[in-house]
Amino acid sequence: MDLMCPISACLFRDPVMLVSGHTFERASIVEFWRRRPLANPLGTGERLRSAQMIVNYGYRSQVDAWLQRHPDYTPEGWSSRGGVHRCTQEELDRQTAEIESAARDLDDKAAAEAAAEEEEARRELASEASRAEREIGRLQAQMTAERDDALERERQFCQRRLGEMSAQFEEQMVSLRRCQAAAAAAELEEAGQRDRRAVSRLEVELGESSRAVAASKAQVEALRGQLDAAKAAEAAHEEERRRWRVEAEERLAERGAEEAARVAAGVSRRPHKLDVDGVAAVWPSSIRRSSSGENSRKEPMTGSAATSPSGPRSAAAMIALRRYCVFVCSRSCA
Repeated sequence: MDLMCPISACLFRDPVMLVSGHTFERASIVEFWRRRPLANPLGTGERLRSAQMIVNYGYRSQVDAWLQRHPDYTPEGWSSRGGVHRCTQEELDRQTAEIESAARDLDDKAAAEAAAEEEEARRELASEASRAEREIGRLQAQMTAERDDALERERQFCQRRLGEMSAQFEEQMVSLRRCQAAAAAAELEEAGQRDRRAVSRLEVELGESSRAVAASKAQVEALRGQLDAAKAAEAAHEEERRRWRVEAEERLAERGAEEAARVAAGVSRRPHKLDVDGVAAVWPSSIRRSSSGENSRKEPMTGSAATSPSGPRSAAAMIALRRYCVFVCSRSCA
């Protein structure tokens, strides 16, 4: 256990315990409270509720024991080892009452001084408030006058400025009307030029279109004439084909009748040989159709090429002609 006083940092001679539970040297705590009544010596800032001191007999016995173990040692801060007066509890109670009375007197004095200071401060505050009110009134009157003066000057300035701006606005409006009129005239002139150029282009295009229409009409007439000629040629070819088909059927019918008469007369039946070349000789050259779908709108052949077997008749056309003749003959015989 530490036997040193927290205030004097010396070995205890007359240790006393406070209501806070801490132990101090009696002379040190009394001297401390004379300067600062009931203040906590440990520096926590709080004030103790009482100055009551109690003799700490435990610390006294420990100090005595330590001194007995060190008989030749005088502790630091002690004048001597002997002649030590230790207070009794009654003496501590009297000192406690004195300290608390001094603390109350000090508190009363501090309260009176605080009240006096507060009263003085209140009077000064009231005086300052009255002066401030007077100053505020004066400043308000001054500000009102200055504001009215400033408003009047501002009104006059605004009127002058409004007149100037009105004049400028009128001038700008006149200039704007002139510019608009000039722009409108220029725009009309430009529009007229554009219209004239457009009319010129349209006239050129109209001439070109007229020439193209005339050319188209001529082409249409030519095509119409070609179409009429083609239709006439087609009609002539169709009539020729019909006529030659009738003639071929008549010749085949005659051959069939001859064969029937020969059979009836008892002539031995012999292999029938159809005169295909004879039929081919009378078949119109314009009706040559190949098995491959050759177009029938060809110009008719003239001269020996139409009747000569060595003409430009294709093999497919000859085969088709022979097959047709055999089919017609078989039907006649039946």
